[in-house]
Amino acid sequence: MVDFIRDKLSTEFRLIEGGTTYLLFNVNNLSLFNLDHFTYKVFSKILEGDKIEDILESDQIPVFESICTKLFKNEVDKFTDDCPTTSKSMLDRLVLNVSNECNLNCCYCYAKGGNYGHEKSFMEEHVAIKTVDYFYNIYDEVNNIQFFGGEPLLNPEIIQTVCTHILCKYNKNEILKMPDFSIVTNGTIISPEILEMLHTNNIQVTVSIDGPQFINDPLRGQGTFNKIIKTIEHLKNKNINVGIECTFTKFHLINEFDVTDLMDFFYTSLELHATHIPCVATSENNDLYIDENDLTKSYTRAIKFALDSLSTNDYKLDSYTLRLLRALVYKKSIETYCPAGATTLSVSSEGDIYPCFMFTGNEKFLIGNVFDNKISPTKLLNVSETLKSISKQNDPKCQSCWARSLCFGCIGNDYMLSGSVKTKSRCEFNKNLIEFFLLNSGESLKDPIVISRIASLSEPFENNLDNLNSDF
Repeated sequence: MVDFIRDKLSTEFRLIEGGTTYLLFNVNNLSLFNLDHFTYKVFSKILEGDKIEDILESDQIPVFESICTKLFKNEVDKFTDDCPTTSKSMLDRLVLNVSNECNLNCCYCYAKGGNYGHEKSFMEEHVAIKTVDYFYNIYDEVNNIQFFGGEPLLNPEIIQTVCTHILCKYNKNEILKMPDFSIVTNGTIISPEILEMLHTNNIQVTVSIDGPQFINDPLRGQGTFNKIIKTIEHLKNKNINVGIECTFTKFHLINEFDVTDLMDFFYTSLELHATHIPCVATSENNDLYIDENDLTKSYTRAIKFALDSLSTNDYKLDSYTLRLLRALVYKKSIETYCPAGATTLSVSSEGDIYPCFMFTGNEKFLIGNVFDNKISPTKLLNVSETLKSISKQNDPKCQSCWARSLCFGCIGNDYMLSGSVKTKSRCEFNKNLIEFFLLNSGESLKDPIVISRIASLSEPFENNLDNLNSDF
């Protein structure tokens, strides 16, 4: 019996201690159990290899074993393979890079000013139409079509072309359902015509803004803050769903503006309860890079700040905390480490297909082109095999990791940090944050007000969150 308990504790459960709090986390079904100190110590000693007879009195052993049998029985790993296949009938997200050009030059831009190191170009109508038809010939459904760049609003005509073409296909019963439309924009380009286009097509808008003016403008360009705020006001006045994405950098820390300060700022200035604040995707030799120790401090503070505010009317949530809360509330594991190539594909302005827009222009990750008769089997195999090897289902590190049901990351960021998508560069960071979250989320998960708020934020904020790129 003790070997059975030890095996379960080491593979399917996680013991967590924090001060006077003792938890047992079920990796498979995301259940969280409070333990008393004595039971925690017994489990700990079993994990260390002690014999049960050396831990408990003889009359305690049957009772303890009975409890363990009820606790550990019938545990089945619920993970599914999150690798790309050619037999899927549904694609979660198709990213269209409609503009390989940007009117800004943000300090940390991984897209090299929006053109990904290539000539500036706009997606033309024939490429847009071909791309839509190409993917609807492969997939029965596409859940979300995201307009990206560069700055996509430099090419609004093509956005309208795509929306009109898809609506036409739907009206002709050529597709099963309309996709959701979303866009990520720097918020500096707006006009009555663009507002009408966004409103008419019900496009969910995510605006990039990095905090108050003294933070945002040095990072994104002088004068951009005021333009962005005006754009957000115009969007809200038009009843267009708007969220924000803020890139957290070393510059924020130098100016003593932490993630919690950003959450508070976006609530007080924009009335946003939930915000998406990923850390900057850049190499270690970049001045804006944040080391893992500082990252951990910042995001654990953000988790605590969010959880403490949840039962109040002025609650403030970061996307990382919200994602973990939703997983535990709905008992639904986060199955993919990164959606790139598994549930997400990206198409460049020239029609080239990549697993993610962060790999645009990188020949190693080029799958094919929409004007090819079919995706290159060799290229697809190479990319698929790479992505398959790092999926949670197939990576040996993930298979044995207690945090596998709640972790997620960004292979684009991993590639920038290490030159490889196989490194999962922030494993320890993720595990530290997840453990901290579990230790501090117990009361929130029992509060019906909190549960209701999590559900209310699922749509449309969660759609925006799922359609963004970052570790979080």
